Amino acid sequence: MKSKKKILIADSRGWFVPASPLDDHALVHYISKPDELSIEAVARVAPDVIFFVHWSYIVPRQIHENYESIVFHTAPLPFGRGGSPIQNLILAGHESAPVCALKMTEDIDAGPIYSKVEISLLGNLSAIFSRISAAVNSLIIKILTENPKPVAQRGDVHVFRRLSKESNRIDGRMTPKQIYDRIRMVDSPESAPAFIEIEDLTIELRGAQYDGESVKAQCTLKN
Repeated sequence: MKSKKKILIADSRGWFVPASPLDDHALVHYISKPDELSIEAVARVAPDVIFFVHWSYIVPRQIHENYESIVFHTAPLPFGRGGSPIQNLILAGHESAPVCALKMTEDIDAGPIYSKVEISLLGNLSAIFSRISAAVNSLIIKILTENPKPVAQRGDVHVFRRLSKESNRIDGRMTPKQIYDRIRMVDSPESAPAFIEIEDLTIELRGAQYDGESVKAQCTLKN
């Protein structure tokens, strides 16, 4: 019987839900904190591959140079490198995008791509995260079982600007569709919600529904 590979899955946000078939293909170790990615800690695990499903910290150069390191990014690369890809794509009108598994390099989101899975960008951010989680699971299993060779990105590079909390602000110049997208693109427990400010009152908005003409949402009022 072929021995299982050792893999390290790095997830600092907690939205990734590993599928049970992963254990059929690999010996899996999970980390979520930066001190767990020290040179010494990784050497103790001695992984064959490190999968960064979502990692908010700097990865030491010695890690990705000495271990096969694969990062996941949701955008039609090389269009959409950089920060807040889901939100930027939604604001640009995209209804779907590929989840790409790519080799980690010194340049952010610039590495060659092993494989990709198209997902829908409809619905709220929690639903989109669930689809990304399922896509990441399938990509990890494909990489472990099929050993695809990464292919260099081709096309015009477009880098997204990371959005701030200020990008969640809703104002009266927006159409109902724009308001709906602004609410749903950050509608998950991990994100600050969309909001309206009226003098000293802040109205936070979640659970938006859009019927093509008007938007309904759950409101929380804060002083």
